[in-house]
Amino acid sequence: MREGKRPKNPDRDGERLFGTDGIRGRWGCFPLDNSSLIRLGVVLQEVLGKKTGSRILMGADPRESSPEIRDILSRAEGYSDCGVISTPGLSFLTRQQAFDYGLMITASHNPYGDNGIKVFNYRGEKASSQLEEEIQEQFDRQPDIPTPAPPPRLPEVSPEPYIRFLTEAGQDIAHAPLKVVIDCANGAVSRIAPRVFRRLGIRNIPIFHHPDGRNINRGCGSEHPAALAARTCRERADLGIAFDGDGDRLLLVDPRGRRIDGDRILYILTRYLAVSSEPVCGVVGTVMSNFGLEKALRRLKIKLYRAPVGDKNVYALLREKGLVLGGEPSGHIIDTRFQPTGDGVLSALLFIKALIKLGIDPEAAVAEFAQTPQKSVSIRVKKRIPLQDWPELQGILQDFQYHHGTDSRALVRYSGTEPKIRIMLESDRPEVIDRYLPRLVKVVEKQIGE
Repeated sequence: MREGKRPKNPDRDGERLFGTDGIRGRWGCFPLDNSSLIRLGVVLQEVLGKKTGSRILMGADPRESSPEIRDILSRAEGYSDCGVISTPGLSFLTRQQAFDYGLMITASHNPYGDNGIKVFNYRGEKASSQLEEEIQEQFDRQPDIPTPAPPPRLPEVSPEPYIRFLTEAGQDIAHAPLKVVIDCANGAVSRIAPRVFRRLGIRNIPIFHHPDGRNINRGCGSEHPAALAARTCRERADLGIAFDGDGDRLLLVDPRGRRIDGDRILYILTRYLAVSSEPVCGVVGTVMSNFGLEKALRRLKIKLYRAPVGDKNVYALLREKGLVLGGEPSGHIIDTRFQPTGDGVLSALLFIKALIKLGIDPEAAVAEFAQTPQKSVSIRVKKRIPLQDWPELQGILQDFQYHHGTDSRALVRYSGTEPKIRIMLESDRPEVIDRYLPRLVKVVEKQIGE
């Protein structure tokens, strides 16, 4: 053992803190149990602060566990607090207020009993893999420590600059003759999105905008759009907008209640960008992006680049390719001219602007291209078998590839944010999906299903 290094904690050695989108877990369980959070708070101060007085901004979605997590993590100098805010809001303020790092306490679209932590650098970008690994290594070496003294009252940072930023970004659609229904998911945008639309003079009807700490994402938001669809139809609104719990993604519905997912949003934004600025040579999607999107972009002579799942990966590929627009079917949309991370409210404003400038309505946006039939299933699991070492699963996938690989796709992956395995099949022939999906689900449920 090299001098100066602490021995690894055998009780925690090998347990991973980070998934595809920061730290995520069940409140009260590793890594969000009290002792782990205390250790993590020390490690974050050592790694992020470098013991030189770095300024760190904290924000949170309105889960009931968020204030306690914030108090445990911030028991050191250099922290400020912007209270309840969206993830893109925290990203923006970290950059705009010249903080060295940002910490967002959130579990995004997960139920209220989960929570997590997303780390941002001074540019408002999500932490690099290298920084996550450094935090992990320090955490593994950090011994358990006694509960420190209660935290001091943190300096407060107002969210107003972020709200002004959104309002300015939407000036081109100010006083547009629209009626929109806004589902705030009882989450972080509950006090942000309706305020922005009011300032822009756009008639809006907010729903699910009274968070109580436990109702975040419950039967509402981008994961559960049925209530939004029904209300949009009932109100005869022009558009329905649903955000997730931390406001970094969105899902839309047209006046008939039909879904407009991230692929369709990305396509409309790309079309507008192509006719309003420099030529667009490519956009970034993910391995989950529908093949119909790829074919529609190809007709515009625009290439779709596919990144691994996660808006951090989308952003990384955007930077690598020098592109502007990227997104995921789940509704993370990134326009690097404005933000380095997904921003649901900003994306809604840009989408409305694109519709107006292109002279189309939300119903027409649904018909812009035909999506290839696709089905996805998420299954809760009690353990994780390495996919490459799973003979029964690989046998089905190899059979699928051999017979249908030229015109169909299969993707099986573990979630990086929940104890789930996700299965996606896509084919122009629905009968192929219907034949193989039950076989894959049966194997998973039998061997590792919860």
